[in-house]
Order: sequence, then C-alpha cells, then structure tokens
Amino acid sequence: MAIICLSGKIGSGKTTAANILIQTFGLKKLSFAEHVIAPEIIKDSKLVNRKNLQIYGSKLLSEFGEKWMINQLMKDISGDANYVIDDVRYTSTAEFFKKRYNAILLHIATDCNLRYDRVKLRKKEAIRNIEDFEEIDNYITEKEIDLIAEISDYVINNNNNIESLKVSLDEVLCKIL
Repeated sequence: MAIICLSGKIGSGKTTAANILIQTFGLKKLSFAEHVIAPEIIKDSKLVNRKNLQIYGSKLLSEFGEKWMINQLMKDISGDANYVIDDVRYTSTAEFFKKRYNAILLHIATDCNLRYDRVKLRKKEAIRNIEDFEEIDNYITEKEIDLIAEISDYVINNNNNIESLKVSLDEVLCKIL
C-alpha cells in the first residue's frame, strides 16, 4: 500500500492533482473534508462550504484530537490499494503518515494571485474580493501548510495549465510507484 499526502493552500490544485492521480494511476481518494468533517456538518443540518469545513475541522481537532481524525479517515482502508489524501493541513499529520505509512508528502505550490483567480472562478466560496480570499487563506487550518512544504518529499509548481500539472505528477509518480 502506498499513500500520497497532498498539501497546498486553497486554490493550489490539490483536488485537481488528486483527480489526476486517481484517473491516471488508479489511486483511491481519502479526504478529511469529505470523509470526516462534512458528515459532521451534515449531521448539524448546515451547509458544507469552505467556512464550515474550516470551523468544524478546527472544532473536531480541538474536541477529539488529531489521532481521532486520522483514525476516522483510515478506518476503511485496505492494505492492497494505493491512496491519495488530498487535504493534509498540519505538519504533525504529515509526519504521522510519513512515519506510520511511509507516505510520500507532495506539496502543490501556486502563486497567490493565481490561487485567488481560481477560487473566484469556481464560485464555491463566498469570495467577493481579495480581502475575503485572504481571510480564508489565513484561517487557522491553513497556517501550517507552508511548513508542510518544507518537509515534503516533492514540491510541484502549479502555475501553468492542467497538462503541465499532469506531466509533473507523472514524473513524480513514476519515481515512487
């Protein structure tokens, strides 16, 4: 079993990278947002959006701890599949996966202005201007992402198009799988 942990700031292309890895290399997706946090938001009859994901993610982390969140995410994995986790946000989580599962840490780096443009285009978050984006970008759940970049096995620059991202991912995955 191989696990690839993706990190990167909002709009960097983590979900796109995960989808490429799933389609090209047959990895299965794991996501704290989708598998751990969103179900808790839905239980409370709230809207699953970036703001609630950040609020609930922080709340679950403080109430139950990081190990609980990891256990929730990993409870359904099987040993014969390869996985991509598309939303690793804390250095301790990245280090845990590296130590426990020999995971590969892959950071997606993208210029701030390009990330802002991407987030505005996808219209999932309530972003009217750069100040709204900066508020999301500076939330507590985003604070350690740059530190994860420093300990990552690979950093992919995603300032170009999807084809360029595919080529970069292909180069990395051919080395590790």
